[in-house]
Amino acid sequence: MNLDAASAAWLEAYMASGGEHTPELLAAREALDAARDAVADAMRAIPYGVKNLEASDVAGDLDDVDTREAYAEGVLDALNGEEPCADDDAYVLGYGDAERGEWPQGTTRADVLAYLEP
Repeated sequence: MNLDAASAAWLEAYMASGGEHTPELLAAREALDAARDAVADAMRAIPYGVKNLEASDVAGDLDDVDTREAYAEGVLDALNGEEPCADDDAYVLGYGDAERGEWPQGTTRADVLAYLEP
């Protein structure tokens, strides 16, 4: 259940309960907490460099193919044990994410580019 649906279900259960602690209200609250946890887990799963690319005017724009390609190149170079060979901000962020283990061994260019698709 997504966060919006869980919130609506909780509100409906609350209104139906008249403010009393009913089993339905408790179940709705547990579903809402689980949906919030899922959103938080998804946010933590976004690699640091991708967050920076999304928020930065300097590093590039994820809507730009060249930015996505540079980031992917950095990821692949780090995973292959190569020394950094570019100073493009997106490349450096991708390289750093891979060095920190945010991209597993075996990741392909297609995997990275698919993840970055707008």
